[in-house]
Amino acid sequence: MLFGKEKIDDKTRIYHILGLKFKRVKKDTPVSKMTGAKRDDALITLKCIRNLFSKINTVETIVLGASNARMGFVEDEKSINFGIDAQDLYYSFKILEKYINLIPNLKNVVLYYRTFSPGHELEKSPQVYRTAYYSAFLDIPYKNKLIAMNKGVIELEKKLIKLAPKLEARLQKIPYDLMTPEHPNVNPPALEQKWINRWLDLNKRNTQNFYLHNIFKLAKSRNCKVITVISPYNPRIKKQLPPSSELFQAFYEICSQYEFVQIYNAFDDNQYDENDFIDGEHMSRSGALKATAVINQYLQGEK
Repeated sequence: MLFGKEKIDDKTRIYHILGLKFKRVKKDTPVSKMTGAKRDDALITLKCIRNLFSKINTVETIVLGASNARMGFVEDEKSINFGIDAQDLYYSFKILEKYINLIPNLKNVVLYYRTFSPGHELEKSPQVYRTAYYSAFLDIPYKNKLIAMNKGVIELEKKLIKLAPKLEARLQKIPYDLMTPEHPNVNPPALEQKWINRWLDLNKRNTQNFYLHNIFKLAKSRNCKVITVISPYNPRIKKQLPPSSELFQAFYEICSQYEFVQIYNAFDDNQYDENDFIDGEHMSRSGALKATAVINQYLQGEK
């Protein structure tokens, strides 16, 4: 063999070059070398835990949802934002289940809901690796082990647990409120259209909405008020989507069954303009401040 390589195990390979053999061992990736996106995901999750336990006795409101919640609500001393990117309704429910009896003064649950929420199942999505953060840091079980417990996810979970102390040290540099860029991110129209098509496909599936019942019933068990937020979209994206009455019909029907659940339809709130978004769907700080102000009105009984 003049040139080639053979795999010994996951970390070791033997390279053959002109009859010579070279052994190469892949070292564990330190936190400073972890993929930027995965490191940020880990920090976002750890930030939620840090924020909660630093003010657990003053928290009255828990916010749940995906990146639209993370980047669309500005928490304060009385609120905790557990918005984590790509969070589906199962994980929203499990987070609430985990903490609802640990937060002594919890009064309100705010749940962000998007166009793709009816059919979005994290463990069946291209972002399945994100399930590792819930397992490693929040001790939330995989919903479907046959799907989620693949080699890549399990290896990431092991790495996260190992690197947790170094990641936690980095939290000192992470602000308590939003982790969002201040500059706009303009995506190519073809990419945005691809996302829109995906959202609409998931919207039609309506396979995950039954977790809404679980969330609402759990909130009721603690006499919590629930505000559901239909997420706003950048006007240029919104005009390409069907009307909210069509997109969220099943959602409205479920919410109507619970008298303590209110809906803030930010999708149809015309106060948001392009400056309130950093891209087609994620809010800038100005947009988040607007949304937070309206949500606080609901919480205070002014809506």
